Amino acid sequence: MFLLDADILFDLRHARADGDGAGLAGWAQRTSRQSMFLSALSLVELENAAALAAKQGKTAAAAWRDWIDAQVLPAFEGRVLPVDLTISRRRAALPLESDRDALLAATALEHGLTFVTYRGAAFRGARLKLLDPSRIAADAGEDSDWREATRTRSPWIRSLFIRG
Repeated sequence: MFLLDADILFDLRHARADGDGAGLAGWAQRTSRQSMFLSALSLVELENAAALAAKQGKTAAAAWRDWIDAQVLPAFEGRVLPVDLTISRRRAALPLESDRDALLAATALEHGLTFVTYRGAAFRGARLKLLDPSRIAADAGEDSDWREATRTRSPWIRSLFIRG
C-alpha cells in the first residue's frame, strides 16, 4: 500500500507529454489502484498548481481543473487521507523540519503505507518506508516503451496521462 507525493502525480500528468517517468509509469501500471492513496496535503498542492495556472490563462486553468476533477479525484475516490489529530500528534514526534514533509510521513506511518517520492533524503530519520519510482528500471517486456501504459494498461492509469 502506497501514499503518493504530489510530485508523483505531477509527473504522471506530464509523463506522456515530456517523455519522462519510464520507471514511474511502469511502476504505476503494475500497481493496483486500490493500493494507492493521497494525502489531503497533496490535493492542496494540486489546487495551488491549478490556481497558478489560472494566472497564465483560462485554457491552462481549465486543463488543470479538468485533470483534477475528472481524473485525479475519481481515481482516488475513497483513498484521500485527512490530516487529523492522530496524524498531527504523530508529526510532533518526527525529527523533520518541514511540517509538510513531517505530516506526509506521519500519514504514511499511521496508515502503514510506503511513501512514494523522489525526495527520499528529506525523510531521513523518520523511519519511513520509501519508494523512489525513478530508480525502477523500465520493463523490457514492454519493448522498453513506457508509452504502452497509455494504450494497453488499466484504464485508471491511462486517465492520469495528458491526452493529445
